[in-house]
Amino acid sequence: MARNSRDLLALYDEISSGVNEEVNFKYNNIRSAVLQELKPFVQFVANNIRGIQQDVTSLTGIIDCAEFDTEQISQYLIAVISECQNLASWMETTASTRVSYPMKDTVDVYIVSGRDMLQVNIF
Repeated sequence: MARNSRDLLALYDEISSGVNEEVNFKYNNIRSAVLQELKPFVQFVANNIRGIQQDVTSLTGIIDCAEFDTEQISQYLIAVISECQNLASWMETTASTRVSYPMKDTVDVYIVSGRDMLQVNIF
């Protein structure tokens, strides 16, 4: 009976580990695919904002109005472009990095609790 109990616990560990690995694998595949799909859109936005920034810069001297500070707007747009590029770069790096799926720690607690309950009931 003790051997069967150990076999049952080993089987439980194997199944729980396999399920955990499978969920983690699928989570990372989906996460990577979503980030890869979004990256071109973020780069597209950055490029369009860069065009707007160049247009605003070209207006310097054409529009001479105290209420319309082209230099300030241009600097703001440069900051926005930088943030978009940082986001695209982060997405590229993040897409290739494997991480644990959300709530993995909670699932691990349930797995350990289930194993403990199984062990108490068997022995």
